[in-house]
Amino acid sequence: MKNEAFDAAVAEGLKYFWAYTHVGTVGDFVGDSWESGGFRCNERGEPVADVRCNTVGRYIVEELDAGNPAHVAACEEWYG
Repeated sequence: MKNEAFDAAVAEGLKYFWAYTHVGTVGDFVGDSWESGGFRCNERGEPVADVRCNTVGRYIVEELDAGNPAHVAACEEWYG
């Protein structure tokens, strides 16, 4: 199935970002950096806090995968 939002995100070189904060919230988005999702980062570019100043406990950055429904949904939200 063709997904224009996903194809556009891949063409732009965007990645999938996911973070879990110490208060139990999850943030995920497609973008080119943590900052594009509202996260504050340390000098190594690692996310340390979300937009509400909740500290980040775990995080991942992944290449976009058309077989991953979370990636596709994030792309659709980004371009929606």
